[in-house]
Amino acid sequence: MAAPVTHIVLAEKAHARFFPNIPKREFMIGTSFPDIRYLVGLKRDVTHFPDASMRGVEGQSPFFGGVMFHSVVDNVREAYVRSRNS
Repeated sequence: MAAPVTHIVLAEKAHARFFPNIPKREFMIGTSFPDIRYLVGLKRDVTHFPDASMRGVEGQSPFFGGVMFHSVVDNVREAYVRSRNS
């Protein structure tokens, strides 16, 4: 899992480069939302999506696009960590 600040920084960069037409405020809130699970005790699969992709972010509501982007960041990080530990 990437740290909360990592999600914010990467969402800021990705928004400017890939999603400038998506309302930024809602996108940023969405990318911060999935880790709310820690506060309310939800399982990860309720707030994260293992098949999330950058293409999947497009066409979503701004908030849900941010949620999906959060999962993309976590999925890429997890794949990287696994590849380095093999």
